[in-house]
Amino acid sequence: MKPVPTSEIGENGGGARGHLHEAWDQLAIAGPVVVNMVAYRLPWMITIMFVGRMGELELASAAMSTTLANVTGMSVMVGLGSAQATLSAQAFGAGSHRAVGELLQRTLVVYGVACACIALLWTFGIGPFLVATGQDPRVAAMSTEYLVILIPGLCGAALSFALQKFLQVQSLTKPPAAAALITALVHAPINWVFIHTFGFGWRGAAMATTVNQLATPLVLLAIVRGDCGCTRLALALLPTSAPAAAPQVEEELMLPGQLQVPSHDECVDGAEPPAADAPLFGGKVAAGTRAPLPDQGASCSAKGMDRYRLCWGGWRLSAVIDLPQMLEFLRLGVMGLVMIFEWWASEIAILMAGAVGGPRGLATMSLYQMTNSFVYMFSKGFEVSTAIRVGIGLGAGQPHRSRQAAFVGPALAACESATLACVLLAFRRSIPLLFTGSASTEARDLAAHVSRTYGYLSVYVVGDAVSAAFGGATTGCGRQRFAACVVIGSYGAVALPLGYFLAFRVGRGYLGIVAAMTLGTCLQCAGNAAITWTTDFPAEAAAAVERVRKHGTTSNGEKQVASGGPGLGLGNEGDGCFEIAEI
Repeated sequence: MKPVPTSEIGENGGGARGHLHEAWDQLAIAGPVVVNMVAYRLPWMITIMFVGRMGELELASAAMSTTLANVTGMSVMVGLGSAQATLSAQAFGAGSHRAVGELLQRTLVVYGVACACIALLWTFGIGPFLVATGQDPRVAAMSTEYLVILIPGLCGAALSFALQKFLQVQSLTKPPAAAALITALVHAPINWVFIHTFGFGWRGAAMATTVNQLATPLVLLAIVRGDCGCTRLALALLPTSAPAAAPQVEEELMLPGQLQVPSHDECVDGAEPPAADAPLFGGKVAAGTRAPLPDQGASCSAKGMDRYRLCWGGWRLSAVIDLPQMLEFLRLGVMGLVMIFEWWASEIAILMAGAVGGPRGLATMSLYQMTNSFVYMFSKGFEVSTAIRVGIGLGAGQPHRSRQAAFVGPALAACESATLACVLLAFRRSIPLLFTGSASTEARDLAAHVSRTYGYLSVYVVGDAVSAAFGGATTGCGRQRFAACVVIGSYGAVALPLGYFLAFRVGRGYLGIVAAMTLGTCLQCAGNAAITWTTDFPAEAAAAVERVRKHGTTSNGEKQVASGGPGLGLGNEGDGCFEIAEI
């Protein structure tokens, strides 16, 4: 099919039609990401459902441990990973494909150090911290033991997060979703085996979660390599072959579905596919041959795998010891850590609820936060899609396309979160029973307390979703420092002090804390929107191109020297779209 000339769509995105194309492209990225995130979060909720039927003390301990694991562990990985999201998207947009693989290696090193520090905190610091903040000593002891069992799972989750970002910036979002879904489907039986068959009780729930976290990245690696009987799955989830004609990126515009992946003889940047000594993630090939592809005799020929193999050039020590690049990575990562202060504020809110309401208040606030976190997984897809589209557009020298993506993403997030808010309100009395059960008066009473928070939660999820999408635009631009100021002001200066006042001084208990946190997320949403609205996208595009020029490499291993590099399928500035290959 002939590409549509830019003039037929119009300059800077083509108005409504350009916005519709952008919305479609973001949905194509966000959809599998949502499946991935929901499948990631589902095992945690399944585990709590099992533990919730053992008693209030076990539920409070498991819920506290889950919250602490997410806030002091997983959130740290997400925050540090914002550097990988920013730099990888901009490098990929500029055509510096090998830099994406080097950033994966840099991320794994940073994650390894972070996991070691977090493991020490979970082992020696959590128990005394919980006791010092007024928690029940029994809850503190059980939570510490639960977290120690989760430590190996933290390492698995870190590997999974890094691999997901590596694939997502290339718009390869289906393999991570498939891996998470596969492990989520077997999680309930694994819980039953560890808890009931082996008789480990609540400790078995933690063991089952660890097994899930370790299995997910292994399944993902098996899928992308085509190993362990996953060849057919890889062919279904990774890009397939296309006609040999390469897309034109200077004069004409490729609409969704028209991009053609280059063959072995027509690789991006004129580079050859990876040599035999650099197969994907260590796969073995015969000397003097190309890297193997799953089922080369099948309908998916070798052409279809070239694009994402170009981003992996093998393990390189220089990717880790290059001090300027590591400092740039850490600068963005630290600001990303501050950006997720909202997660830490949520943990502080749970601790306040436990101090003011005892185990009942702790369990209520923990289940509220668990529901909130699960709903947020649906919004996470638009945060990721916005960050990727903005970052790739800036790296390709297309600021107008980046600005369009920065506002389309939040609009989609608003529609999605408003729908979920209505669902929460409609089923506010039924959803808490999934965690507590209805076998006893105690369980039904706890569910009733949780249901009272859902009115505030319905407002919270809308503000949180839109704020996250605007935050994705900030991440794509590499402006994490501004978003960090917003989140600290919203929660540190307003929400938490107000929550303390309402809970302890006014006597509103956990409802006062929930109300204050809802106000905080609305303020954060307004602040992130203001950052995006005032962003100078042409200047950010110039900065992104310069960053890649200094630190990036092209897919053939040479330094990137041209500004506005030829990212895969990305047109020049003024083109209607910076389409990346469909999957």
